[in-house]
Amino acid sequence: MYRKLSVDWYIGINLDHSPEFDFETPGDLLGINTASEVDAIGTMITISAVAERRFELESEGWSGFWSLGGGINEVDLDDADGLIKGGGSYDIETSVDTEYLLVANAGWIQQINRQWSARYAFTYEYHFAEWEFRDKISGAEDTIDDYDLYGLRVGLDYRFE
Repeated sequence: MYRKLSVDWYIGINLDHSPEFDFETPGDLLGINTASEVDAIGTMITISAVAERRFELESEGWSGFWSLGGGINEVDLDDADGLIKGGGSYDIETSVDTEYLLVANAGWIQQINRQWSARYAFTYEYHFAEWEFRDKISGAEDTIDDYDLYGLRVGLDYRFE
């Protein structure tokens, strides 16, 4: 949801939900030689606020933008369990504290009609985080601290009138 502040400036509040993502092979993180590849399945909810600067482009119906902001992120990761090569088993639990993040985006907005637009963006997020992993069977532990994410984001925006 974006609110116009002036001719070129907007403020945006975003809610992103990832109903399912994979954390690839947590057994590797703890040095466990797993019999098969097992990923931990997680969910994530992010709330962020950004200041956005928009500018018109020469192509009709297109505008460019960049934005900076911050937010919070809640992650829940299921246990990952399975068999170890050569015998035995593992059961890895993960504890994730609330993450705080810095957000930067740049891209284009394509106006489809009065209410609908498409948004294409390069995105970068820096997460201030603390993830703790522990195998409940062997007691092996490890942590992941701050990390960054980057990529492409495509979305549809609807303008309520």
